[in-house]
Amino acid sequence: FWTANAWGSVISLQPDEPDAIISIPTSNALMEWVMARDPDFFYGGPSLYFGVYYGSYPKAVGGRPDLAKENFDRAVASGKGRFLMTDVLYARTYAVGIQDQELFKKLLTRVVEASPDLLPEQRLANTVAQKRARELLAHAEELF
Repeated sequence: FWTANAWGSVISLQPDEPDAIISIPTSNALMEWVMARDPDFFYGGPSLYFGVYYGSYPKAVGGRPDLAKENFDRAVASGKGRFLMTDVLYARTYAVGIQDQELFKKLLTRVVEASPDLLPEQRLANTVAQKRARELLAHAEELF
């Protein structure tokens, strides 16, 4: 999981780099392996990974908003809505991708208003998610 997650992050930071792009199938295969064995690992992490993956590209170049939504919803359910970064990535990737400003605001407002202690062992991650949610809300007009 952690290898595929880190690898996916590197790929997302270099979307125009051929070496990164050709490694997508390998990274995805690793995460598919995790998904097959423990789809709920790290608060639905495998589903979150694929939500971001399918939602990061426009339909014209292989994006699948339907699969992105399905995976984000599964990740939210796995984490019982307590891992707040899921909603931040859902808003930033899926809601922006399909230009659903209402969903974007709903998801990010929920994050901002939540207690970071919803998941005590992930308090730092939830606090970071809240900071990111506030930043995204402040720049909503640039995204829509």
